Amino acid sequence: MTKIAIASCCKILYAKSQKIQPVWSEIEAENPDLVLLLGDNVYMRQSGPKRWDFDSLEKAYKAQFKEEHFASLVKNVPFMATWDDHDFGPNDSRGASRRDKPFRARSRRMFRKYMKSSINNNGPEVYCAHELDDVKVIVLDVRYYRTDLRSRRKATVLGQEQEEWLWRELDHSKKYTIVGSGTCLTTGGERDKWSAYKYAYKRLKGHLEQVPRLLFVSGDIHRNKFVSHNGFYEVISSGVGRMENRKPLENYGMIDLGLSDVRIELRGRQQRDIRKRIRTSNWREF
Repeated sequence: MTKIAIASCCKILYAKSQKIQPVWSEIEAENPDLVLLLGDNVYMRQSGPKRWDFDSLEKAYKAQFKEEHFASLVKNVPFMATWDDHDFGPNDSRGASRRDKPFRARSRRMFRKYMKSSINNNGPEVYCAHELDDVKVIVLDVRYYRTDLRSRRKATVLGQEQEEWLWRELDHSKKYTIVGSGTCLTTGGERDKWSAYKYAYKRLKGHLEQVPRLLFVSGDIHRNKFVSHNGFYEVISSGVGRMENRKPLENYGMIDLGLSDVRIELRGRQQRDIRKRIRTSNWREF
């Protein structure tokens, strides 16, 4: 059995109550084989509309890696990470847009400085793939190459090179496939979720539907959610280290991939736990 933990949206810098995050020790105590950090791992402060503030971003990275529970987890458990808009730049940043393109290389260098895992063997890119036992794990970069939606037919989330890389990585012989993304497929902001990019989403969905025993894992929305798509499932966990209504969310997910079934538990402080079980033979819930 392979156990993978997923988490996203960790806002440590701006409130005293967020500076201590024991939830990371809960995750470590589960003894996962891998942790997937699915974006908004830290937050860039916005002191003005769409303003890029790299000083605040670096302070957030430093604060997160000094937090003792998180530091222990990433020291003792292998991890892979991607980003979403807030650890890439300001809210709803799109790296290939005219406004954001001048800043994206600097942001990626900072991400690689703090979040680079030995598992990521894909040069300067954030997107990467890894094989763990009978599982193929693919992590996407949904920010660096993303365009805005003005030209809808040409609008892209991944860019052509990353798309072609993804199609190749999906062709493998492992039993299970996990694809990680900071952005959800059909849940989230109306102009930011995958389905807002109509043609890019159609291409992605068409490929994912052809891969047996696939889970798409994502974050962003500050709650846990399980979504059934045509032929595959989406597991969303968001809000691992942030406050809502002055109370901690502490949301995270555990995925156990066994010989005959997959067990998914999504946990949190402010919503009921979600438990799902999928039979391997027909990839259906039971």
